[in-house]
Amino acid sequence: MGEEDQTETRTELPRFLKVTGELMALTGRKDTTTYLHCLPAFHLLDTETAIAHPDICEVDDDVFEGAQSRVFDQSENRMHAAEALMQLTIAD
Repeated sequence: MGEEDQTETRTELPRFLKVTGELMALTGRKDTTTYLHCLPAFHLLDTETAIAHPDICEVDDDVFEGAQSRVFDQSENRMHAAEALMQLTIAD
């Protein structure tokens, strides 16, 4: 977010950086392997940016929205941490 001017540079990243179901399976630990991402993540192929740059998607939907994903839990934890910091800095 806020780095849209770097889109062209970032779309040139090698495709092997994409997290796929096959990559997650390589761990051999489906019960403990977790996918985390600090968001925003390019994962939907029908977005305006993904249509313009089809190779930009960094994670497959089946991983991003799958059972091993903790993306939104991670995001919620960051929200609570930020809220606590704000309360500490503005407290009387």
